[in-house]
Formats: sequence, structure tokens, C-alpha cells
Amino acid sequence: MNTHIEDFKNAMSDAGITPPDHINPDGQRHRFKNEGDTSANSWYQYFPDGIAAGNFGCWKLAINENWCSKSDNQLTPDERRAYREQRELAKQQTEKERKQRHKKAADKAKAIYEGMTSDNVESHPYWVKKEIQSIEGSKPIKRGAWIQRGWNDALIIPLINAKGEIVSLQAINEKPDPNFNNKDKDFLAGGEKSGAFYPMTNGKLDINAPILIGEGIATLWAAKHSTGIQAIAAMDAGNLLPVARAIREKAPNAKIIFIADNDIYTDKKPNTGVLKAIESAKAIGGYVAIPELPSGQKCDCWDFWYQFVSDGVKAMIANATDYSTPQINPDFNTPQNAAENSATAPMNNTTNAPPMTDTHNAILDDEQKYSTVDFLKFVDDRHLLKQLALSIAKATDLPAHTVFLVGLGVFASVACRRWRVDYRHSGSLPISLYVVAEQPSGTSKSRTMNAFQKPFYTAEKEAKDNAKKQLSDFKKREKEARAGNGEPLTEFEYLEMERLERIAVSVLFATNATPEALEQSLNNSNGFFSAVSSEQGLFNTMLGACYGTDKVSNNDLLLNGYDGGYIASMRIGRNGYTGVVVGGAVMFAQSGGIENLLKASNGTGLAERFLMIAEPHSLGKRDHDKAKIINHDLIAQYTELCTGFCQYILDNPKGGELSSLDICPDGWQLIKQFVISIEHHLADGGRYSHIALRGAAAKVDMQIMKIAANLHLLDDYQNKSTTIELKHVESAIGIAHAMLEANLKLCTDKGIIGVRAEYISILSLFEYGKKSRTEREIINAKEKTAPFKDFTGDKPKLIRATLTDMVASNLLQVVYEAQKSDKRKPIKLYSLAQ
Repeated sequence: MNTHIEDFKNAMSDAGITPPDHINPDGQRHRFKNEGDTSANSWYQYFPDGIAAGNFGCWKLAINENWCSKSDNQLTPDERRAYREQRELAKQQTEKERKQRHKKAADKAKAIYEGMTSDNVESHPYWVKKEIQSIEGSKPIKRGAWIQRGWNDALIIPLINAKGEIVSLQAINEKPDPNFNNKDKDFLAGGEKSGAFYPMTNGKLDINAPILIGEGIATLWAAKHSTGIQAIAAMDAGNLLPVARAIREKAPNAKIIFIADNDIYTDKKPNTGVLKAIESAKAIGGYVAIPELPSGQKCDCWDFWYQFVSDGVKAMIANATDYSTPQINPDFNTPQNAAENSATAPMNNTTNAPPMTDTHNAILDDEQKYSTVDFLKFVDDRHLLKQLALSIAKATDLPAHTVFLVGLGVFASVACRRWRVDYRHSGSLPISLYVVAEQPSGTSKSRTMNAFQKPFYTAEKEAKDNAKKQLSDFKKREKEARAGNGEPLTEFEYLEMERLERIAVSVLFATNATPEALEQSLNNSNGFFSAVSSEQGLFNTMLGACYGTDKVSNNDLLLNGYDGGYIASMRIGRNGYTGVVVGGAVMFAQSGGIENLLKASNGTGLAERFLMIAEPHSLGKRDHDKAKIINHDLIAQYTELCTGFCQYILDNPKGGELSSLDICPDGWQLIKQFVISIEHHLADGGRYSHIALRGAAAKVDMQIMKIAANLHLLDDYQNKSTTIELKHVESAIGIAHAMLEANLKLCTDKGIIGVRAEYISILSLFEYGKKSRTEREIINAKEKTAPFKDFTGDKPKLIRATLTDMVASNLLQVVYEAQKSDKRKPIKLYSLAQ
């Protein structure tokens, strides 16, 4: 028995595919029928040479997996490289076969469709049974023989792609076929199904109007017939998300409502229709309407329409659950109410309103608030940084997400001296990161920072010691030559001395420096800096806090270092620096770092470049009796990676052309889809529209590129692959999205935005002096103060809405003051509620 082949078959079984009895180990793609399938929808490849590996999948189940007989950490660099080459070749072959298969099927689909008639469609038995009155699609449904199954009378539905091209067909028979598992629906063999759909749009899709997306033709007809809303039939649950992404790209601001099939099973099987609809809505920002019958039976929208007619369907869709707020790694086990996950409560909610304080104009209040994040689940369990962060967190009792983010920032601050990540079409971006993390004193911050920095410090010290020794030898020879006791140094040796002198005075990490001092050091580092510290002093100086409250902060270095900007400084009494600047910044210190950063930013856009995290501490809960040792093997792996990585940088103190990393095509597509999914939240009044969040959300693609690049280097540096895999892009999107949501909650909790800040600001007007104020007085007083000044759009309208909610919440009351002229309406006055 070939053990590896049996392991390969077991992996297929674990993924939900029943493997064939015989596996052909020839490296070619082989198709087979999965258990219960009538067509060969599944496939596998098993490679005969080198390390035992392969891949397999099922088009019907949307499964596509790679398999290797060894885990990633068991592979040698040569084996890992060979395995990657196998996978790349397999991917290319798969893509080539897919395009050929789909092209052939598309040509066949067009020929079949053109040979059909659109006459008498309304008299087809399926049409009559479903009581369909008319379907006005962009292309007519036709009727004729379906040779593929031997059906004499079928409805033929053209399936189109986002470009409007027919790519496949669906056939609906007049009755279930006993020779086809009693099914009455069939797709054209080899046709492109993913992302293909049938549009009921009365012609062209209106990208500014609401859009319904669901599974079958009858389901979407019932929804469109009841509401008049344009509809898209994705044909099955697994195709909802690909179709939704294609539609969202065309209509980035449209309200998209998913009409779920309620697949209730008595044997506890998952409710696929509901789960896929919710998954899709969360992915692209949409709503979900779920039909429910009083009997509790499985149903779709047509079943619901048949029992409750159009008014029932209208009500169901009107009450669709809002999943338009971006979600992070959603749990699809049960339908959820999106309002439960909203970071800001409705403005008329007084029960859950946070307590009022008198810090209405502060950027942040003095109460300690904490970040709520959960992004490590997006990172592969085998990733070195994740394993090391978890080990350090366990040994130090620090939050694991904070440790991971700090470690990523430290690594990136050095990696940016060697690598950059290229945009898809032109230009590049430094891979440096800016991180600010908070924890109280005594929580092992220095130990954590040292774990991530020590390999670099060690390599730097060794390089400096060698440089000083060689410099001493050169200077000794130079002195002897001047005394006539030896040959003079060559021009090359003088150049080498200059290089060694740069190494001897260079500094990898700045732990306490003013912007000016750090700026001057750029002449030695060719424009690179790494500002990393576990003490508050670093940011106090770099952000200008050391100058006093009446001085303007000098943030140019940090502002430009994030994206490789150009600076030209003129300084009296010392050399400035002129050129491109690239750097990373990590501040892991006690509470107050985030406040200082936000105050120093002062509208410059500095804060939006930072990943900010302030997780709860564990002081008072630690067990000091247990040994707390960081995993030595993980430290050794990290040290080996960093030492080899750092050697090039130390050997080339003047720097040079950075090496490029590029993101795989699927990764770019995923980034694009994510950016599209949050774009509508940047609009005036949107979730990320406040000045404290909009810049960060607008730059989220840059954060994703940077994070993905560093995850790639930490995972794959020995392979020296310059292409960032899809898994690292997925992880980066999860991390960046989680940080956006965490910062939204943090800003809301700390009173920067949200109900609390708005209420407190208005209530402050009634603390002293006048006991009542007109609406106009309140608007004039508040539209240019925080938090209203930082909102986009109609500020007076927002203030009026806030006043209305405060009255409803019994915080204010309305009284009227009579006018001298009876012809004028009384003035509306607001006062504190009694």
C-alpha cells in the first residue's frame, strides 16, 4: 500500500469529497464523480516526482485544496521550493484547462440559445405550475429540446457574466427526471457557473437603485413581481457570493438585498441557503431577507409568495436584516441581527447609553478604554510570527494580539530597508508599519520588545565589531605607509574604509530622538529610520511633546516615512537631509500613547497611518508560581531568519535599490473587492466618515499591502519568492479590517465620535448661564466644535437630528417663547428635561 496515496485520499474525504478507488500518480488532472453526483464534477492531481504532493477539488462544492505529505515546518528549503513549483505548474495547468473548457462551453451555449425559440414560454408546464406571469430579463428565456439530458421540452435560461456575455445555460424540464435523480434542472456541461447569473432588470442594470439577489428563477420572479425591484438569479447558494461581488463592483453604492432560500433540514444539516446569503451580505455589505412559513418547513421566496402573496413578500423584504456594516470573520452558524454587532447604538437608545462626563471637548477622556480585536484567527496557525507571539504572550501574560502587532511592527521597521511592495500597475510602497500599543507599567513590555529586537541587535553588534576591527587594521596600514614602512592604501580600500565607518556609526533602532536628531541620522542611513521603543519618551520627542504646548509639532518625517515621501530640510548649525525617507515606528508604552498621537496629529493625517491597540491588561490576575519561558525553538527560528535577513542591510549601510515584492492576481482582486465593500461607509454620514476614521479607512489598501508583505517575508523568506500568496493577503485584510473596527469602537468609547460625544457636547451648553437656548443658538455654538466640526455633510441637519433624539431620550425638553408679533411662529427653545 502506498501510504502517501492513502493519506491523499483521506485528505479528500476530510474535505467532503469521496475519492475514487484508484489514484493515478502521473501528475495529470483526472476528473471523477463524487458520491451522489451524476457528472464528473470532482478532480485530482497527484505528482509522482519529488515530495509526495497533489491537489484536488470539486467545482460543484467549490472545493480547491492543495495537499503535501509533509507539514510546512518539516520541509527543507529545497523541498519547499520544489513543492511551490509543483503547485504553480498545477495552477497554470488548471487555469489553462478552465479557460479552454469555459470557452468551448460558451460557444456551445450561444449556438444552442440562438437555435431556440422564445415562443410559448408562458405555456411551459414549469411556468404554469409556478404561476409566473412574465419575466422581463435582459435576455429572453427560451424553450426547446435539451439534448444533454434527452429532454424534449425544457425552458432554457441564458446565464451571463458581468460583461453581459452568455457563458452557460440552465435547462428546466417539464417534470423531474427519474434518470437524473428526480431533478428537473440541469446546467450545460463545462459552462462557467461561478459569477454567472440571469438578470431580471428590464434591460440595463440600474446601479443606483436597490438590487435583489437570490437563487432560482421562480424565487427571484416572486420577489421582483411583489416589489418591482430589479432582481438577479444566481442559480444556487454557492454562487451567491461570486455574483454579489460582480454586481457590487458595478454598483458600489446600491442597496443589495439577498433573498435567502430557507433550507431547513430535520437531520440537523446546515441551512445552506441562509448561511450563504448571510456570508455574501457580510462580504459585500448588504441585507438578508429570510422567508419563514408558519409550519416551519423548508421554503424559498416563491413558497412564501404563494402563501402570503405580494404584500407578505414586500413586508419580508422591507424587514431584511442589515448586514451592510462590515463584519470580521462572521460566524455563519445562525442568522444574526446586524444591529447587535453595531459599534454605535441608535441615537434614541438611552438604556445602553454610556454615562455622561464633563469632558465634552477633550480629544479623549481620562477613562481607560480598551480595544476589542480578534484578528489572529486570520493568520495560519503555522505562521512563525503567530506561534512566537502566542508563546511570548503566554510567557509575559500580555494580550496576544498586542504582542503580534508589536512584533510585526518591529520586523517591518527593519524589513523596509531591504524590500518594497509594488502596486499592481505602477509605483511601489514601503513595507514599514506604524504601531502604537498601550499597556500599564509592569506588564513585561520591555521583555516583549527585546524578544523581537534582540536578533537585530546581535547582528548589528557583530557587524559593528567587525567594522571597527577592519577599520583599525586599515588605519594601522595607513599610518605605516605614511611612515614609509608599507604600501599606500588603494582607492578601493579607501572606499571600503568609508563603508566601514558608516557601519560603525549606524544605528538600526532609535529609542529616544527628536525629529531633528533622527532627521540628521538619515544621512548615514540613506533615508531609513526605525523608531522603536517601550518608553513614552520616544513619542513625546518625535511627536513634539517635548517642545511644550505652544510649539508646533514637526511631523514631516513620520508623515513622509510611511509612504516613501521626499523631504528637503534646511537646518542651521548642522546638516539636514534631502531625499526619499522610509521608516517604521513602534511605540509600546504605558497608557496615554494613543492620546498623545491623536493630539499631535491635529488634522495632519499622522494618526491614520498608525495601527492603534489598547487591549485589557492582566495585572492582578497573573500566576507567578508557573514557569514562563518563551519557546526556545521559535526564538531560534526567528533569530535565524532575522540574522540572515539583516546581514544584507548591515553590509550595505548606504542602502541601494530595494527589492520588489508583488501581490498575486487573486490577492489584488480580493483587495479590490474589500475596498469596494467599505467604500459606501466613507460617504457623508457613513460608518467611517468621521475625520478620526475616514483617512485610515481610505488608506486601508496600503495597510493591507504592507501587512501582507511582512507576513510573506516572515513565512517565506528562505524561499526568496517575490510573489505574495493569497493566504497572506487574506490574513492582511482580516487584520486591517479588525483594526478599523477596533479603532471605531475605541473612538466611540472614548467619546471622539458617536452618541456620547454628540450628547455631551450639546449638554455642555446648559451647564452655566442660560437655562434654555434656541435651536439656532445651539447650531451656531456647536457646528464648529468637536465632535460636529469633524463630521462631513450637513452639520446643522446632524445637530437638529441629535436634538430630536435627545428630546426622545428625555435629556432635553422643548419649550416655546411667544413672539411680539402674532403673525410670527413662536421660537422653539430647548432646556434640560425636568
